[in-house]
Amino acid sequence: MHLRSKFPQHTFIQGAVDREPLRLRNSQFDTVLMIAVIEHLSTPDRVVKDAHNYMKPSSRLVVTTPTVLGSAIHEVGAPLGLFSRDAVAGGKQFHGQSQLT
Repeated sequence: MHLRSKFPQHTFIQGAVDREPLRLRNSQFDTVLMIAVIEHLSTPDRVVKDAHNYMKPSSRLVVTTPTVLGSAIHEVGAPLGLFSRDAVAGGKQFHGQSQLT
């Protein structure tokens, strides 16, 4: 993974979070990132609750997701090779700010 080589002092974990619960032993994290992933999950509320179990009391959860407009741009750009075609096909739903909050 590119980030591991660029930032060796940090911990990066990948997994199929929508298919299986996180199993991170007794790990506690300062920051949990969910970058352009929540729109691909069938059970985003369960995944967020699962991540919360591994966060320190002062931790931050950072979630990004495309807007409807961003998705439209992505759908136009993916066939042109500007964006990932797999990401367009894998999106399940859009979440507005009130849903994320």
